[in-house]
Amino acid sequence: MRKYCPNCGRPVSLDASICAACGSTLTAESDAHSEAGIVDDSERIPARDMGEIISETFDLYRDNFKPFLIIAMAPQIFGVLASFTPTALSVVFSIVAVVVSVVASGAAIVAVAQVVSGLEIDLQYCFSVALARSVNLIVAVIILVMALIGAAVLALIVVGIPLLFYLAVIWVFVAHAVILEKDSPILALGRSRLLVRGSWWRVFGILIVFVLICIGLVIAVGIPISLLSLVSDPAALLISPIAFAVIAPITYIGLTLLYFDLRVRKEGFTLTTLEDQMRRLSSKTQ
Repeated sequence: MRKYCPNCGRPVSLDASICAACGSTLTAESDAHSEAGIVDDSERIPARDMGEIISETFDLYRDNFKPFLIIAMAPQIFGVLASFTPTALSVVFSIVAVVVSVVASGAAIVAVAQVVSGLEIDLQYCFSVALARSVNLIVAVIILVMALIGAAVLALIVVGIPLLFYLAVIWVFVAHAVILEKDSPILALGRSRLLVRGSWWRVFGILIVFVLICIGLVIAVGIPISLLSLVSDPAALLISPIAFAVIAPITYIGLTLLYFDLRVRKEGFTLTTLEDQMRRLSSKTQ
């Protein structure tokens, strides 16, 4: 029999009183997350193969198109302002757009978690959680980007491309660990690596499929926008953010579903565990 922390969902010993991973106090109600090899169907989150993850990504996006588009449009607004303002203000708006983009990715992760747990998407709640974790999330992204840049430089000098791909895959769930599990940036790097361990090639393959899907969609919308820019640059600058905002949620949704799938496969993650985690997240956010 195994027992799982109701906050982070990681395995703990049966006699543990504190989760070593997140520090949460374990009470008798944690026994609800014990696994004796049988999980009630009402609590089960099924493991999904690549095709099912991709299919559910588009189903979930279709059914919740408006809130995900609003989340994706948030950074685009500042990008548009950067395009229509003088240089000094343009730099400011560009920086703000990057910061808002990071926060929006966190909000999208929470939105997917709400849908998976059977809730309607609450945009105010999604952004409040993302903002509450924004400093750690931004620091984690900076560390990740610097590490990948370093790997890219090494790729040109010493070790080749594999290191860059390896790091990009093992750290792909850093934002999920920061937002949903309230990990620090450094702990989030380790947590993501732990989730991917033993599944690197599977995660890599699914990521490649999503990248190819997004590239195809970007080309599909980019061609008419490029043609429009020949007629009217302002019109193209206004339309392109909306078009690309429509594409952006696909990656957010797909990665979050893959994150949950790995937790299901490795940790016996259930709807009850997710609901408890969301409840604790909510109480600490408000």
